[in-house]
Amino acid sequence: MLFKLYSVFRIPYSVCRYLFSGARFTVYGTVSSLLVLFLLLLTACVDPALECTDPLGCVEIRPDDPLLVAALLDQSGRAAALSAEVQNGLLMALADRDNELLGHRLELVPFDGRCQESGGAASAREILADGRIAGVLGTICSESAAAAIPLLAERGMVMVSPANTAPRLTETAVSPTFFRVAYNNRLQADLMAEFAFTTLGARTAAIIRDTTAYSIDLAATFTDHFTTAGGVILYEGVLSPGQVDIAEKLDLLLRTAPDVVYMPLFEPEAAYFVVQVHEQETLTEVPLLGTDTLLLESFARSIGTGADSTYLSAAAVSSTAYDLFLQRWADRYGVLPTTPFAAYAYDAANLLLDQITAVAQLSNDNSLLIGRQALLDAVAGTQNYEALTGTLTCQESGDCAARSSLAVLQLVDWESEESGWPPAVVWHATTP
Repeated sequence: MLFKLYSVFRIPYSVCRYLFSGARFTVYGTVSSLLVLFLLLLTACVDPALECTDPLGCVEIRPDDPLLVAALLDQSGRAAALSAEVQNGLLMALADRDNELLGHRLELVPFDGRCQESGGAASAREILADGRIAGVLGTICSESAAAAIPLLAERGMVMVSPANTAPRLTETAVSPTFFRVAYNNRLQADLMAEFAFTTLGARTAAIIRDTTAYSIDLAATFTDHFTTAGGVILYEGVLSPGQVDIAEKLDLLLRTAPDVVYMPLFEPEAAYFVVQVHEQETLTEVPLLGTDTLLLESFARSIGTGADSTYLSAAAVSSTAYDLFLQRWADRYGVLPTTPFAAYAYDAANLLLDQITAVAQLSNDNSLLIGRQALLDAVAGTQNYEALTGTLTCQESGDCAARSSLAVLQLVDWESEESGWPPAVVWHATTP
């Protein structure tokens, strides 16, 4: 019996021997010994207190405390409307888990980056000051993200973005804890260059861009991909903010006669450009290739017949799971989402929460330890994660998006019988 107590319950052998020695086997001694044994058995069933051994430290959550996740969005400024939709996507992911994870209430804590570097930095400091926050979801604007990322990285705080698309965010050395399920904008340019060369049969192209980092990055990437495939860039012109008169650009387009024109532009300059291009008879059949910044009903309405030759690269999620997601979204919010970033938000939240579940240490009293390095390694190691927007695999850079979630869409003259919204997908990427 002494051996069984020692081997099964790991009660020290000396204690077992003391309890059951001959001197203890009186009536009184037996009762007291059994009482001590009972208490020891209870102790044997309780885990020792959890200890944090993670090199970056741990988030400690007490038995009745909530599990907190920060939503660092841009609730004021130019991205306020998109932030609201993204937040609804995050909340829907939490609701699908009954707002609970590992026996703890799940709470989304909002922060406003204001689409500014100062706002991103201030919010990051607030997040880091609250040691209860397990991870961050956000941002929307690249300006706020660029300021928040290095501050969060210093403390090993994982951040998963549903909407940041600027290439620089995953192409610097200061973002080891930043990941995004939204696509890198370079994928848009790669996609459109491939579409132009392989599907439209274009061998020459012109580029009309503006002075924003967004436009410069996409123009450079399109050039690299198109020329590597064997194409030639005949001309690259630059529009100034608000520029209406494009006579000089039109003259050069007429003289160079490109097969396609790539235009990573914003409204209203893009609309001015398309309308004036279509006033030139020899250019009306030239395909105009835009980006997701122009996936707007207002743009389609404003360019008239120019829509018929206008193609856009953008996210185009399509699956049975996504259709069900849209139905549940409409039931919950009363309207359909206006952008694909609702689905990216849902995926970002689920990815982070699933990896928290994978690494969290749970004590018998329901307290939790979440190692920051463990969580970072888990997210960085994401492979073949099935999500609404495709199969996610995180690269060393932090880019996790599925290329298959991007497509080329063709606009249609708003006055025609075939018009509708959103525009039809005419081409998907040939590789995942």
